[in-house]
Amino acid sequence: MCASWNDAKAFCDWLSGKEGRSYGLPSEAQWEYTCLAGVDGVWWWGDREEDAKGNANVRSSAEYLDWPNPFKGVNDGYIYTAPVGSFKPNPWGVYDIIGNVWEWCKDLFGPYPSGNVSDPKGPSSGPGRVFRGGAWSCSSYLARSTGRSGFPPWFSNVDFGFRVMLPSGTGEGKSEEIRGR
Repeated sequence: MCASWNDAKAFCDWLSGKEGRSYGLPSEAQWEYTCLAGVDGVWWWGDREEDAKGNANVRSSAEYLDWPNPFKGVNDGYIYTAPVGSFKPNPWGVYDIIGNVWEWCKDLFGPYPSGNVSDPKGPSSGPGRVFRGGAWSCSSYLARSTGRSGFPPWFSNVDFGFRVMLPSGTGEGKSEEIRGR
């Protein structure tokens, strides 16, 4: 997709103006809460990486790719990005939240809280922005609900994208709880 955080923010601002509603990028807590969809596991489908088959576009174990550390037993049929909706949605009906492309979040990148925390806020300053969930090129260590990294907001790459969020009701939506790492 090749989208920088600046591109994602500009799109959300444009869409907000066009629709007259307040669209934006999710916070890290909102992204993780949505990713897991109330399931207690490493991924929304559970704790077995081989169950990514049919659920996510991740580093494939197909022999012709010869990736180091692929998902065990997963050949998802795509070498790069897959069309949206090519895999099953999570229990809340959200498609492609693990793998396919890293997804930018609104938070600045910095240390993440340990332990269970309700509605954590990111750091108040820093040079980078957070992205979550891994991409088609990621091993099981990164393509998971806790997979995260950060880059400057102007940086883009072929496996960077974003997800638009419309907060429910007023304010920022409901409080999210994240699990410690």
